[in-house]
This record gives sequence, structure tokens and C-alpha cells, in this order.
Amino acid sequence: MDRLMRVSGEIAGRFHVTGVHEGRSRQGGHFLRLGLTDGGSIINAYAFPHGCRGYRRLRQGERICLRGDVRRRDGRTEILCREIESEDPAPRVAWARVRIRLMLCWIGHAPLRSFLNAVFSDPAIGPAFTDRPASIAHHHAFPGGLLVHSVEVAWRVFRESLSAEDKALVVAAALLHDIGKTRTYTNEGRRTPLGDALEHEALTLEILAVHLARLDRDWPIGGRRLRLLLTWRSGPETRLPPDALIELVRTADRLSARFDLGEEMSRPEVVGAPSDL
Repeated sequence: MDRLMRVSGEIAGRFHVTGVHEGRSRQGGHFLRLGLTDGGSIINAYAFPHGCRGYRRLRQGERICLRGDVRRRDGRTEILCREIESEDPAPRVAWARVRIRLMLCWIGHAPLRSFLNAVFSDPAIGPAFTDRPASIAHHHAFPGGLLVHSVEVAWRVFRESLSAEDKALVVAAALLHDIGKTRTYTNEGRRTPLGDALEHEALTLEILAVHLARLDRDWPIGGRRLRLLLTWRSGPETRLPPDALIELVRTADRLSARFDLGEEMSRPEVVGAPSDL
């Protein structure tokens, strides 16, 4: 994106929508002003109903394929959109559904497998986990985004070389690290009243309480370790040092979010740009 700030020409690429503003031109026509990023800088783009194929109201957090023209206006670089197509998240959701089944089948530790199956079968948890976004206007901000993000994090740690017990625990922690978002977000990408009052981390143990109690009975050590993985935070009040498995989950979490925001996207092609850039 940074090179777009210095060039003009035709552009085609994939972008993450960081902001949406609806306005009216001096002639009274409607238009959209979009904030777009491909993982680098943010650039403004403008779309007009009669000049942009696929024109419609977009949401913050959407990923789009765009064709348009890069131009300079009032000393600023911007994009005039000619075609917009939203990416369909359905293939990513389908990928996540397959991967989570594979990981749950792989877990050979009976108490932990039973715990996870009970969590995702819980009508108060399972449907929301598969339908909620992972954020309002940041990464994975689409219905099903929470499932996709959680499985991406779990799939990364699943491929690490660990003992079977540690791998099972870290996969469980990865799948459940954002479970509080089932209560703080709606399917439509808004905060719930509870989400307005609390951050999602404050709800993790409450949501899992019944299922953790059963895990405590069946596997007390595992119950304690999973709680640590789900709730450990650095700070002066922290009693225990960070578990190495915590860092695996945190790293996978950051990578999943960064990649969804555009760093894995193909960079935009600029046609007619100076050859020395």
C-alpha cells in the first residue's frame, strides 16, 4: 500500500475495509468513502453508484476485491472504485468446520475430549461459537469469524511438536481463548449490552464453569492447567510464570489476526506506475 501513496494508475487487489462513511456529493448524489488497507498503510477510496460495479453498503471488517484508479486530489492519494466484490467467507467457514472435527477426533485423552464435545454441544455455546464474528471491525469481522479465527489459532498450535497431553491442552485453549465473544458480540457484528460493560476475557471461566467442573472431577490437573492457559495475564499481580504453551497460543493468535487483516493477501497491482518504484 505504501507505494500507492506515490503513484497513479489502475489498481486491482484485495483489501480490508477499516472504515465506511456514507455521504452526498455537491450534486446531491450518494457515495461511499472507504478506509482500505492491505496490511500496510490506510488509504481512502470513493465509490459512486453509477460508476462502480457492485456498489452497495459495506461493513467495517469486510474483505473485498477491488478494481479502480489511483489518483491524486488536494495533495492526497486516493482510489476511485470501478468494481467492488466482497469475499465470500463460506469457504473459510467450511475449512474451519473440517479442521475442528479433525482436531477433536485426534484428541485421545478421554476427559478432555469429552469436555470439548460437551462445550461445543452446549446450546448456549455451540451455535454462537460458529455464528459470531471475531471482532466488530478488526480481524475476522464476519459471521462465522469467531469459528474461523479460533480454528486457525488451534490449527497452528496443533502442528507443533509437543507431547500428546500438552498438544491436546493447547488445542483446547486455542479453540476457547475467545469464547467470551459468544456473549459480547451479536451475529450482526454489534456489541451486546454485556459486551458494552465487559471485555470478553472476563467471561471465559463463567461460560465454561459447568464443563470445567466436570473436567475437574475427571482430570483435576488438566482442569487447573487449562484454566491457567485460558486466563494467564502478565502483570505485577501475576503469581505464576508464563507456561510455554501460553506463548504458543498468543503467537498463533497474533498471526491469525495479522493475516486476516491483509498480510497474507496478494499485493495490489498498479498498472502504469513508474518503473523505478
